[in-house]
Amino acid sequence: MTMRAAMARLVYDAQAQIISGLEAIDGGAFYKDPWTYASGGGGLTGVLDDGAVIERGGVNVSEVRGPLTDRMIQVLAIDPERLGLDSHTATFYAVGISGVIHPRNPMAPTVHFNWRYFELESASGVATWWFGGGADLTPYYLDESDCVLFHQHQKAACDAVDAGLYGVLKPAADDYFYLPFRKEHRGVGGTFYMKRSDLPADAWYTLAEGGLGSILPSYGEILKKQSMRAYTDAQREWQLYRRGRYVEFNLVSDVGTQFGLASGGRTESILISMPRHAMWSYNREIIPGSPEAELMAVVTQPRTWVSASA
Repeated sequence: MTMRAAMARLVYDAQAQIISGLEAIDGGAFYKDPWTYASGGGGLTGVLDDGAVIERGGVNVSEVRGPLTDRMIQVLAIDPERLGLDSHTATFYAVGISGVIHPRNPMAPTVHFNWRYFELESASGVATWWFGGGADLTPYYLDESDCVLFHQHQKAACDAVDAGLYGVLKPAADDYFYLPFRKEHRGVGGTFYMKRSDLPADAWYTLAEGGLGSILPSYGEILKKQSMRAYTDAQREWQLYRRGRYVEFNLVSDVGTQFGLASGGRTESILISMPRHAMWSYNREIIPGSPEAELMAVVTQPRTWVSASA
């Protein structure tokens, strides 16, 4: 089986399993929306809007191919000539899964995950390939046990490939999910990697498989637990305020969003990662010693949640 076929099977199977698990937690049903890509392929968008537990959730799969455009080259930051590609005739192939779950309860964190496989091809065959992906957690109120559980599962997925991998991908996530104009990280991180081909393809596939398998045992359990907690209007307002940072990152910094739009991907599916509700407050003050200040201490200075060598 080719890596294209293996990854396509993996992401479609994972989408079905994750959606089923989330539906069991929420009690509602995801809307399944198949779509086609103009130059070849397509995908399946899964959306749950205004659920009992999940206020907005998307778990999407895409498998697309077509000409490599100048805008894609810019977003991917690649040099076609160095890769042995004619930029006028080169094509791309991309398959992946992406998910963002925004809970209704402010005590429950948002989660993001994505894993993808990419090929660039010339007339004579595949010129280069790489994998990318990861998962990260964005709490509104800090529960250290949630952060530890999430990172333990991410580390276990990494350890199945290489015992030193988590120690590389965790700080990479801290670096990536950062808003320099705010001097804040989006949340408490996880793992992240881009354009990796320095291990055999089977190794990166194993990481994607393990990462996807970790979502329900980690985030699913966190969501079930935290969604049972009571909350106030003030805590809900803080959640909406912090979601503004999520929107800022996705629209300003996220490479996946930029590539999806640059490649002519389905805009509705790409922007399903946006929360249903968010807000911005001018020059908001954080009360020292408050739970909100506790969160801000973590998003301004990343912490070690599990030992990279454990």
